Amino acid sequence: SCISMGTAVADAVQATGIEGLDALTVGVIPPNPSELLGSERMKNILQRAKEEYDYVLIDTPPVMPVTDALIVSRFVDGVILTIASGEVKVEMARDVKNQLVHAGANILGVVLNKVRSEHHGYGYGYYYYYGNDGEKHKKSK
Repeated sequence: SCISMGTAVADAVQATGIEGLDALTVGVIPPNPSELLGSERMKNILQRAKEEYDYVLIDTPPVMPVTDALIVSRFVDGVILTIASGEVKVEMARDVKNQLVHAGANILGVVLNKVRSEHHGYGYGYYYYYGNDGEKHKKSK
């Protein structure tokens, strides 16, 4: 409603019941969401939110099916990718990363969720990560 109807951010923000955490939900999805996300009004809303809050987190739909995340990535300080373990193939993750980089996004990092834990508790082991070179690296923990 802030973007499509011009509602002030302060009037649209909702308290979450958690101290220091407010939320601004989507509301009714307009017929032209991508257009609105790339608008000057969206830039102004983000600027006002940055002035009012210490951190502004924007949860967007997945990058592949829609362009919303690519559009928003140009207006934010950084992007954190969330990837579901076992659901997103490495090649697809690389394609998403490349699309974001091409759109001018500053990728801060990746959150890997839905990881199945085969061992509970602490112990010795290894974890893997992909470096900027796209190669898989192994590190002991």
